[in-house]
Amino acid sequence: MMCKLGVGDSWRFVDVLGLEGEQLSAVPTPCCGLMLLFPLTQQHESFRQQQADKVAEDSKVYFLKQTIVNSCGTIALLHAAANNKSKLTFDTDSALKKFLDETANMSADDRAKNLANNKAISEAHNEVAVQGQCRPEADKVNFHFIAFANVNGQLYEFGKHVYVSCTFLFVFYIGWSHWIPNPLIHFLRWEDERTSEPRSHQR
Repeated sequence: MMCKLGVGDSWRFVDVLGLEGEQLSAVPTPCCGLMLLFPLTQQHESFRQQQADKVAEDSKVYFLKQTIVNSCGTIALLHAAANNKSKLTFDTDSALKKFLDETANMSADDRAKNLANNKAISEAHNEVAVQGQCRPEADKVNFHFIAFANVNGQLYEFGKHVYVSCTFLFVFYIGWSHWIPNPLIHFLRWEDERTSEPRSHQR
Protein backbone atom coordinates (compact mmCIF):
# COMPACT_ATOMS: atom_id res chain seq x y z
CA MET A 1 0.00 0.00 0.00
CA MET A 2 2.73 2.46 0.96
CA CYS A 3 4.69 1.62 -2.18
CA LYS A 4 1.61 2.21 -4.31
CA LEU A 5 1.21 5.62 -2.67
CA GLY A 6 4.79 6.62 -3.44
CA VAL A 7 6.55 6.20 -0.10
CA GLY A 8 10.30 5.53 -0.40
CA ASP A 9 11.60 1.97 -0.23
CA SER A 10 13.55 2.59 2.97
CA TRP A 11 10.41 1.96 5.03
CA ARG A 12 9.28 -1.60 5.66
CA PHE A 13 6.40 -3.25 7.48
CA VAL A 14 7.31 -5.61 10.29
CA ASP A 15 4.85 -7.98 11.95
CA VAL A 16 4.59 -8.08 15.71
CA LEU A 17 3.66 -11.55 16.92
CA GLY A 18 3.15 -10.56 20.54
CA LEU A 19 3.69 -7.87 23.14
CA GLU A 20 5.95 -9.79 25.51
CA GLY A 21 9.46 -8.44 26.05
CA GLU A 22 11.23 -11.07 23.96
CA GLN A 23 8.82 -10.65 21.05
CA LEU A 24 9.08 -6.87 21.14
CA SER A 25 12.87 -7.02 21.29
CA ALA A 26 12.79 -8.71 17.88
CA VAL A 27 11.15 -5.64 16.34
CA PRO A 28 13.78 -3.57 14.48
CA THR A 29 14.11 0.10 15.34
CA PRO A 30 13.49 2.93 14.79
CA CYS A 31 9.71 2.73 14.38
CA CYS A 32 7.46 5.72 13.84
CA GLY A 33 3.84 4.58 14.07
CA LEU A 34 1.58 1.67 14.91
CA MET A 35 -1.67 0.28 13.55
CA LEU A 36 -3.78 -2.07 15.65
CA LEU A 37 -6.76 -4.18 14.60
CA PHE A 38 -9.18 -5.06 17.39
CA PRO A 39 -12.86 -5.91 17.99
CA LEU A 40 -14.72 -2.61 18.27
CA THR A 41 -17.39 -2.25 20.94
CA GLN A 42 -19.85 0.48 21.81
CA GLN A 43 -18.21 0.79 25.21
CA HIS A 44 -14.89 1.62 23.58
CA GLU A 45 -16.52 4.15 21.26
CA SER A 46 -18.29 5.87 24.14
CA PHE A 47 -15.16 5.94 26.28
CA ARG A 48 -13.04 7.38 23.48
CA GLN A 49 -15.65 10.03 22.71
CA GLN A 50 -15.65 11.12 26.35
CA GLN A 51 -11.87 11.41 26.24
CA ALA A 52 -11.93 13.28 22.94
CA ASP A 53 -14.25 15.90 24.40
CA LYS A 54 -11.51 16.71 26.92
CA VAL A 55 -8.67 16.96 24.37
CA ALA A 56 -7.92 20.40 22.96
CA GLU A 57 -7.20 20.45 19.25
CA ASP A 58 -3.51 20.66 18.39
CA SER A 59 -2.55 22.22 15.05
CA LYS A 60 0.51 19.98 14.92
CA VAL A 61 -1.64 16.84 14.95
CA TYR A 62 -2.95 15.71 11.55
CA PHE A 63 -6.43 14.18 11.79
CA LEU A 64 -9.15 13.38 9.27
CA LYS A 65 -12.53 11.80 9.89
CA GLN A 66 -13.55 8.49 8.35
CA THR A 67 -16.57 8.93 6.10
CA ILE A 68 -15.87 6.10 3.64
CA VAL A 69 -17.23 2.65 4.54
CA ASN A 70 -14.63 -0.09 5.14
CA SER A 71 -11.71 2.31 4.93
CA CYS A 72 -10.46 2.22 8.53
CA GLY A 73 -7.21 0.50 7.53
CA THR A 74 -6.39 3.18 4.98
CA ILE A 75 -7.47 5.95 7.36
CA ALA A 76 -5.20 4.56 10.08
CA LEU A 77 -2.34 4.33 7.59
CA LEU A 78 -2.87 7.97 6.57
CA HIS A 79 -2.85 9.08 10.22
CA ALA A 80 0.38 7.19 10.91
CA ALA A 81 2.06 8.57 7.80
CA ALA A 82 0.78 12.14 8.10
CA ASN A 83 1.97 12.51 11.67
CA ASN A 84 5.42 11.23 10.69
CA LYS A 85 5.70 13.00 7.36
CA SER A 86 9.07 14.58 8.17
CA LYS A 87 10.59 11.13 8.74
CA LEU A 88 9.38 9.56 5.49
CA THR A 89 10.86 9.80 2.02
CA PHE A 90 8.57 10.11 -1.00
CA ASP A 91 8.80 9.48 -4.73
CA THR A 92 8.59 12.62 -6.86
CA ASP A 93 5.06 11.72 -8.00
CA SER A 94 3.86 10.38 -4.64
CA ALA A 95 0.07 10.41 -4.39
CA LEU A 96 0.31 10.34 -0.60
CA LYS A 97 2.63 13.34 -0.36
CA LYS A 98 0.42 15.29 -2.75
CA PHE A 99 -2.65 14.51 -0.64
CA LEU A 100 -0.92 15.44 2.62
CA ASP A 101 0.40 18.70 1.16
CA GLU A 102 -3.00 19.65 -0.27
CA THR A 103 -4.86 18.93 2.97
CA ALA A 104 -2.28 20.21 5.46
CA ASN A 105 -4.28 23.30 6.43
CA MET A 106 -7.77 21.81 6.05
CA SER A 107 -10.21 20.83 8.78
CA ALA A 108 -10.79 17.16 9.61
CA ASP A 109 -14.09 17.28 7.71
CA ASP A 110 -12.59 18.88 4.61
CA ARG A 111 -9.76 16.36 4.58
CA ALA A 112 -12.36 13.59 4.58
CA LYS A 113 -14.15 15.19 1.62
CA ASN A 114 -10.86 15.52 -0.25
CA LEU A 115 -10.04 11.87 0.41
CA ALA A 116 -13.45 10.76 -0.86
CA ASN A 117 -12.61 12.33 -4.22
CA ASN A 118 -8.99 11.16 -4.39
CA LYS A 119 -8.78 8.66 -7.23
CA ALA A 120 -5.15 7.62 -6.68
CA ILE A 121 -5.62 6.66 -3.02
CA SER A 122 -8.93 4.96 -3.82
CA GLU A 123 -7.31 2.81 -6.50
CA ALA A 124 -4.42 1.85 -4.19
CA HIS A 125 -6.93 0.97 -1.45
CA ASN A 126 -8.95 -1.27 -3.77
CA GLU A 127 -5.87 -3.02 -5.18
CA VAL A 128 -4.67 -3.94 -1.70
CA ALA A 129 -8.16 -4.91 -0.51
CA VAL A 130 -8.55 -7.68 -3.10
CA GLN A 131 -5.22 -9.20 -2.02
CA GLY A 132 -6.48 -10.03 1.48
CA GLN A 133 -6.32 -13.71 2.39
CA CYS A 134 -8.27 -13.71 5.63
CA ARG A 135 -11.19 -16.12 5.92
CA PRO A 136 -14.52 -14.63 7.04
CA GLU A 137 -15.30 -15.13 10.71
CA ALA A 138 -18.13 -17.56 11.50
CA ASP A 139 -19.58 -15.01 13.91
CA LYS A 140 -19.73 -11.46 12.67
CA VAL A 141 -17.35 -9.26 14.67
CA ASN A 142 -16.92 -5.55 14.10
CA PHE A 143 -13.15 -5.24 13.75
CA HIS A 144 -11.57 -1.82 13.48
CA PHE A 145 -8.13 -0.36 12.78
CA ILE A 146 -6.72 2.46 14.87
CA ALA A 147 -3.36 4.18 14.63
CA PHE A 148 -0.90 5.38 17.24
CA ALA A 149 1.64 8.10 16.52
CA ASN A 150 4.04 10.21 18.54
CA VAL A 151 3.56 13.93 17.89
CA ASN A 152 6.02 16.22 19.67
CA GLY A 153 6.62 13.72 22.46
CA GLN A 154 2.92 12.98 23.07
CA LEU A 155 1.37 9.66 22.04
CA TYR A 156 -1.99 9.95 20.25
CA GLU A 157 -4.59 7.36 19.33
CA PHE A 158 -6.40 8.05 16.05
CA GLY A 159 -9.87 6.60 15.49
CA LYS A 160 -12.42 7.09 12.75
CA HIS A 161 -14.08 10.15 14.29
CA VAL A 162 -11.79 11.30 17.11
CA TYR A 163 -8.21 11.40 18.28
CA VAL A 164 -7.11 11.33 21.89
CA SER A 165 -3.85 11.62 23.78
CA CYS A 166 -2.56 8.50 25.54
CA THR A 167 -0.46 8.25 28.67
CA PHE A 168 -0.39 4.51 29.24
CA LEU A 169 -0.13 2.43 26.07
CA PHE A 170 2.77 1.71 23.69
CA VAL A 171 4.78 4.64 25.01
CA PHE A 172 7.96 2.58 24.77
CA TYR A 173 7.51 1.45 21.18
CA ILE A 174 5.94 3.35 18.31
CA GLY A 175 5.41 1.47 15.05
CA TRP A 176 2.75 0.83 12.36
CA SER A 177 1.12 -1.70 10.06
CA HIS A 178 -0.46 -2.56 6.79
CA TRP A 179 -4.17 -3.27 6.93
CA ILE A 180 -4.38 -7.03 6.32
CA PRO A 181 -5.57 -8.24 9.75
CA ASN A 182 -3.25 -11.21 10.33
CA PRO A 183 -1.32 -10.85 12.53
CA LEU A 184 -3.05 -8.04 14.32
CA ILE A 185 -0.10 -5.71 14.86
CA HIS A 186 2.76 -4.70 12.61
CA PHE A 187 5.56 -2.16 12.92
CA LEU A 188 7.16 -0.05 10.23
CA ARG A 189 10.93 0.15 10.49
CA TRP A 190 13.59 2.03 8.58
CA GLU A 191 16.02 -0.16 6.65
CA ASP A 192 19.44 0.84 5.34
CA GLU A 193 19.21 0.22 1.59
CA ARG A 194 22.97 -0.35 1.33
CA THR A 195 23.21 -3.16 3.86
CA SER A 196 19.59 -4.37 4.18
CA GLU A 197 20.16 -4.23 7.93
CA PRO A 198 18.16 -2.10 10.35
CA ARG A 199 19.98 1.08 11.25
CA SER A 200 20.35 2.14 14.86
CA HIS A 201 18.08 4.90 16.05
CA GLN A 202 19.67 8.33 15.79
CA ARG A 203 18.42 10.79 18.39
